[in-house]
Amino acid sequence: MRKRGLILVCVLTALFLAGCAAGEVSQEDIDTVLQRYEDVIQGDPLAQKVIEGLQENTIMEQLAAIEEQLAAIAEQQAKIAEQAASITAQQATISQQAAYIVTTDAELTAMRSQMENIAGIRMEILRRMQASIGQSLGDASKVSIGDNGNLVLSDGLLFETGKYSINSEGESMLNSLATALGTFLDDPENRQYVDSIVISGHADSTGNAQDNRTLSSSRANAVLGYLLESGGYGLQRYSSCFCAAGYGDTRPVASNDTEEGRAQNRRIEISIVLKDDSIMDIVNNYLELDLPAAAQAEVQG
Repeated sequence: MRKRGLILVCVLTALFLAGCAAGEVSQEDIDTVLQRYEDVIQGDPLAQKVIEGLQENTIMEQLAAIEEQLAAIAEQQAKIAEQAASITAQQATISQQAAYIVTTDAELTAMRSQMENIAGIRMEILRRMQASIGQSLGDASKVSIGDNGNLVLSDGLLFETGKYSINSEGESMLNSLATALGTFLDDPENRQYVDSIVISGHADSTGNAQDNRTLSSSRANAVLGYLLESGGYGLQRYSSCFCAAGYGDTRPVASNDTEEGRAQNRRIEISIVLKDDSIMDIVNNYLELDLPAAAQAEVQG
């Protein structure tokens, strides 16, 4: 009887373990098997020890499985916490960048306004000069503002053909120009923006290129000399602001194939060059803005 009971218990144990390995044995199955063979193992201490060992092993396996699941849950929770922290950091960065964009937009608007103000001052100066000269000559069409923003004087109003001595009509024009320039430079607010006032001479393509360069240079210097010495306004005190240059036929504004085009190319231009410092001050003010840490990392990276 004892031998048979032990054999049955061993067989049940083997089947039970096989079932555990396959994941097909539940606690209910265990209880059913134990109830069915209770009579067999009663009175058999060896069989009872086997059953007790079986139950103990089952409990240990279940505890091990629970511990494994708890470890997996803890790992997942750690990952979730890490992702939550990353999301929080990203949200903080986004908020910081959004604030930076708002600030930058405001600064760019201010800088654009300053640039437009300087450009407006320059254009207003040229318009005043144009009006003053036109009033002096009684014909505003004789002086214009070019596409490049320079004041344009026809050389036919200043010089005889092939000459660089200023004629009487030209003297009247330059007297008005000297007054306009002097009035402008007398204002410290205007003068702070001016780097130089360039008198440039230009020619058409007729004749020798070297001769054209020489003539255009001589005419530019003649205009400059008259403005500083004979213009009647005392521009000599601002002589450091002025310079002259001759470009010959290298910078045409119209075709040299027609007489009308050649007439446009023979000209004196007055250009007001703004100080780089004036522009750079505006740019530097913008560059002094504090970048967000993320933006600094991108720039430095």
